[in-house]
Amino acid sequence: METTDFLVELQTEELPAGYIEPALSQFLEKYRQIFAENRISYREIKGLGVPRRLIIFIRDSEKMQRPGQTEIIGPPKNVAFDAIGKPTKQAIGFLKRNGLTLKDLKVKSTKRGDYVYCLKKIKPMSTKALLKDSILEIIKAIRLPKTMRWDESKITFARPIRKISILEGNRVYEFFNCIKKSGIILEISLRKERIKKQLELCAQQIDAEPYLDEALLNEVTCMVERPSAFLGRFDKEYLLLPKEVLIASMSKYQRIFAATKNGRLLPNFIAVIDGEKAINKIKSNYEAVLDARLKDSLFFFREDLKEKLFDKIERLKELIFHKELGNMYEKNFRIKEMSLFLARKLGIEHSKMTLIERAAILSKVDLVTQMVKEFPSLQGVMGREYALKEGEEKEVALAISEHYLPSAVDDPLPKTE
Repeated sequence: METTDFLVELQTEELPAGYIEPALSQFLEKYRQIFAENRISYREIKGLGVPRRLIIFIRDSEKMQRPGQTEIIGPPKNVAFDAIGKPTKQAIGFLKRNGLTLKDLKVKSTKRGDYVYCLKKIKPMSTKALLKDSILEIIKAIRLPKTMRWDESKITFARPIRKISILEGNRVYEFFNCIKKSGIILEISLRKERIKKQLELCAQQIDAEPYLDEALLNEVTCMVERPSAFLGRFDKEYLLLPKEVLIASMSKYQRIFAATKNGRLLPNFIAVIDGEKAINKIKSNYEAVLDARLKDSLFFFREDLKEKLFDKIERLKELIFHKELGNMYEKNFRIKEMSLFLARKLGIEHSKMTLIERAAILSKVDLVTQMVKEFPSLQGVMGREYALKEGEEKEVALAISEHYLPSAVDDPLPKTE
């Protein structure tokens, strides 16, 4: 059967970075299902996406459905035929409705008894027509965290859809050539590799390496279509902040990457923007914004250090843990009691019981610090950093951060007892 390539494109307003891959995954699943149900073979189907385009590309697809037939169940046998075996009005009506003749009528046994049925040939449909007829239903079936309506069609999607295109044959490659000339990289994996390479080249300018946060890299990859990276700087004073604070300040608001050398952060960052614009102006804007963020972080850090962790414990009463289980102060007390109980049961030496109790008492106190209120992901980390600054035992400080581990499948296990 004759084959060709097809492309379905949705042009939208800018999609949230975290929606692109889930949306493409669902589109691919729906199209694989539709092609299978409609007896259309293809060599490859893949999803491509940038912030304003979602694309399904089908390579070497059959241009038409393969011939098929469907089984249509009619009335019960005793209704379809009279006592002498002649077809009744019900049987004749069933045949007429389906455009068939008496010779097409068959009988089959089911759990409900004997029924008449017929096999009706399905008129083959062109693949392009199928793609056109199914697109709106597929869009309606896509499930994303937040959707909206934007016109009288009442279709919902993550962002308004401005245009839907279905291309076939040479027009597919005309489209790809046009996109390539514009510098857009449609394939997510290729765009990600391009960004990684650019990050490495920027870092090499200062004999460093980019700090590659995989989650941030994935997010940035879906925020741009023509990635371009540049190297920026910030004041060395901010290196007084813990490494995790600097990284969080860069990634949370500006989606920029830190630079490291021999495991230590440098007063530099690498930003990825969309297209090659006026880099110098953009760079100065990024540096100004980051300076303001880091100035705030340094202020929070110094303010938090003015009062010791132990002196902040009472403030945990202001944080509700669960309406049925009390506040974080009460939870903290339960953690202490359970920790000591388990330590006794495990036969941990008495000399370490004081450290265990101290770590348990301080385990949740950083939740009331200004830094953790600004960066909730740093809970435990800031507790460790503040404990070390205050002169707590190293084992206590590590236990404060490690008691959250593992927080994900690929997280390391705690090293402290």
